[in-house]
Amino acid sequence: MTKEETWNMLVSLGVVSGGMPSGQWGLNRANLSGVNLIGADLIGADLRGANLIGANLRGANLRGANLRGANLRGANLIGANLNRANINRANLSGADLSKAILRVANLSEADLSEADLSKANLSEADLSEADFSGADLSGADLSGADLSGADLIGADLRGANLIRANLIGANLSEATLINTNLTKAVLNGACIDNANLSEWIIKDTVCTHIIEGKGFAERRIQFELYEFEKKYTYIPKIVEMILNIPFTESASLIGKFITQSINYCEKSSVISLKGVEAIADYDTKFTFIVHDGGFFETKRDKIQTIRDALNEYFKEKPLERNKEVFWDPAEDETNGLISTRRSITIPHTPYQVNPELVRERAIEFYIKMWKLGEAIHNIICKTFR
Repeated sequence: MTKEETWNMLVSLGVVSGGMPSGQWGLNRANLSGVNLIGADLIGADLRGANLIGANLRGANLRGANLRGANLRGANLIGANLNRANINRANLSGADLSKAILRVANLSEADLSEADLSKANLSEADLSEADFSGADLSGADLSGADLSGADLIGADLRGANLIRANLIGANLSEATLINTNLTKAVLNGACIDNANLSEWIIKDTVCTHIIEGKGFAERRIQFELYEFEKKYTYIPKIVEMILNIPFTESASLIGKFITQSINYCEKSSVISLKGVEAIADYDTKFTFIVHDGGFFETKRDKIQTIRDALNEYFKEKPLERNKEVFWDPAEDETNGLISTRRSITIPHTPYQVNPELVRERAIEFYIKMWKLGEAIHNIICKTFR
């Protein structure tokens, strides 16, 4: 949308009147709630205190615009360009800013709680004292951003770029920092209580101290030079579980059922399946990577409790190698000529497969697997209750 088209759109909405001004557009305190301004050209516009609740600004160009105190709650800003915009004290709670460009923008004290900022460009932005509680910042570029004093409680920062970011006094309690890059970031006085620090990168990160119990019974934890990095650098932990079941192609599904159920109970990705291998005819070893240090230290014993409970279950309901859970419908239908377990044998005479029968039996196979997955989930939930 050109600048002229944008002005004409605003005229038709009754927001402005007359010809398009050559200077800055005065749209302060304008009521633009719910309006459709997809791709609008609002470069440098004065939108202070404007009502943009639920507005569709997808792909709009707001470069250098003044949005101080504007209400953008629930607005769609996907792919919008807010480069160098002033959004100081604006309300963007619940707004969709995924893939938006907010480079060098002023978002200090802005309310971005529950906002979708996934893959947004916020590099070098002023985000001091901003409220990002519960916001989705996964994959966002926050390199060099000022997040001092920011509220990031429960924020999703997985895969985000926080290289050289200023997080002095930031509250990262219960935030997800999986694969987050904090190289050369400053974390002095930050709070990381119950945060998921799995595989985060803290090379050359500066942190003289952290605060535990922020806002309640606060406790200051002091660190010597490089001590924080040594203590919190992610090192994957391995746990193993041996189940009294045959090793077949379905064993990996059982491993996935176990990891999904544990992560469900923990409400976080604390564990993942590393591998499955046979150690005897009816013994299979499952290897898991534990990504959460707190889980490894305090709850790894539950893995063995789960092992005992599952082996008890399989003792009462043993798995047969062929006809029960691990039955191969293709092999059965073709009398062993074709199998998903090995390379397909090509017979001298083309074998006629009944696809409908294979489909029906395959459905039966996955129903059985679903029932087994449900049983595993119930056992694990009972263990973590």
